[in-house]
Amino acid sequence: MLITSLVIPRDVKTGDALSFTVSFKEIIMAQLRAAEVQIHVEKKANAKTKLGKQTTPDEGAKNDSVFTKIDNSTDGFLTNIFGAPKP
Repeated sequence: MLITSLVIPRDVKTGDALSFTVSFKEIIMAQLRAAEVQIHVEKKANAKTKLGKQTTPDEGAKNDSVFTKIDNSTDGFLTNIFGAPKP
C-alpha cells in the first residue's frame, strides 16, 4: 500500500484530539528475472536429391517482399497497422 494523501485538520474545536484522513493506493511490485535455456539440436546431413532442370522465374513476375506477401494474404492487415512499406 502506498499513501497518496494525508490530511490532518487542526482547529480550536478538535482540541487535543488527533483526527486525520489518509488515502491509500494498492500497488503490485514485480521483479523481472531471466532464465537460461539450453536447446540441443541434432544435426543430420540430408541425402543429395537430384531436382532435375530448374526453371527461372518469368520476367514479368513480381519479386515481392515478405511483408507484401503477408499483407496480400491478409487483405491488407499489416498495411492498416503499420502503413505502406517503404520501397
